Amino acid sequence: MSATNFVYNIVAIPSGVYRYMKEGRMAWPLTRIVIVGTLPGAFIGHYLRVLCLLNPKAFKFFVGCMLLYIGARLLYELTARSQKGKQEMKALETKFNDHVIKILNFQAALISVNGFSRLSLTVHCDPCRFPDTLADVREALARMPAALGHRAHPVEP
Repeated sequence: MSATNFVYNIVAIPSGVYRYMKEGRMAWPLTRIVIVGTLPGAFIGHYLRVLCLLNPKAFKFFVGCMLLYIGARLLYELTARSQKGKQEMKALETKFNDHVIKILNFQAALISVNGFSRLSLTVHCDPCRFPDTLADVREALARMPAALGHRAHPVEP
């Protein structure tokens, strides 16, 4: 490890982490994943370099093999088989995002009405689907008083 790398690791990284934590921008789930993947790799890499790859030629060969593997993976991503998998994953992601948006729209509509109306929406909406728009929520609110035996009050748009 060079002196520059050592200073970078000891000073720059912790100060950057501190700044992110202070500003409240630290993505803790991502941080945990990075730590779980990085720490074992750092220790294994250290022992490989110090115990197994003392000879510079052996170390260069090892690094060359790793670079060849990375290059092969990058080339594989250009193949039709890989592109098909990416398209399938993108379609699945789009379907998931659409469903999440529907759920969030429904929750936002529930938050925007009073507690009594929230209860009626859960009782009188079609349980097999979420309201797609605020108009669907208004329609459910308009049906609610009649279903409870009260005089209907129009819901303002």
